[in-house]
Amino acid sequence: MREKGYKPLDVWLDNIKAMLELGVDLGDGWMEELQKHAYPDDTRWFISHMQMFYLALCTPPSQDDEFLLTEGAFGVHEGPASLQTHPDTGEPAERYTEYHVFAVISPKSMLGSGETVQQLNVRQHKNTLGTNSVLADLPITKARISYSKIADGRLALLDGEGGTRRAYHKFCFRFFLISTEYVNKINGPGILLEAASHKLLQVHPEYVRMTCLNELEQAAREMGSHTAAVTLGQGVEGHLPGEPSESMKLYMKLGGSTGTYSKDPDQADKMLRLRVKIDVWSQDVAEHIGGEIHASLRNLFC
Repeated sequence: MREKGYKPLDVWLDNIKAMLELGVDLGDGWMEELQKHAYPDDTRWFISHMQMFYLALCTPPSQDDEFLLTEGAFGVHEGPASLQTHPDTGEPAERYTEYHVFAVISPKSMLGSGETVQQLNVRQHKNTLGTNSVLADLPITKARISYSKIADGRLALLDGEGGTRRAYHKFCFRFFLISTEYVNKINGPGILLEAASHKLLQVHPEYVRMTCLNELEQAAREMGSHTAAVTLGQGVEGHLPGEPSESMKLYMKLGGSTGTYSKDPDQADKMLRLRVKIDVWSQDVAEHIGGEIHASLRNLFC
């Protein structure tokens, strides 16, 4: 974009225009058509959301509950993210898994999309501790389709429908009332407040979250509220089961602990990558030299 003099805002607006004007046909021609008019990365993102997610509308049932309208409350995902080093370029690369994606419409309404197959790419993260969705049991479901009905608790086709997609078929969306527990989880440090923290300087995460909460508390007081912000401790220990698993027992027998668990997977990944690179670099050297290299590597690791 820089080489051709394009401004990011112009590209963003042009992408939105292409997606809004796109005619989605019953086949797959719309995907090829979109690739002609939108930025490639955004095209792939749009296609993945059209094919791998389902849309739901959420609202809190209580008059006292609201969704936070942070600056970055649009397109926020719920799921693990990790920063890794690209094996070829050596540049940092972010890997993330989108279990749910949220966009706040108003304090009382939110667009939410649920994943269908995202569990498959969880293994891309070096540390899989805490990679499960905190909203796995969020009470939302796929939209109803206009040519279906519920019969004996099961989805069935209407009389005269054979299952063939028609241009006049429609999706039927409804608002899902989600409890205060889920509203707090969505508003919390792992989702909306996390997205808000990315707008601030890169400092300690706990400081960023406290800054967001303090500003929110101050804004509430200016509006006449006397409610104080309450925070709960977030740490690795809080995600561990009461009884260590067999793999955790083995890890602790080797000298590991809850204090080192968040660091060791990253170190192990670096050691493995170094071993792979050395194997590639030394594949053409004499056998005795390769043996000396591997022995030196073992001594370095141990």
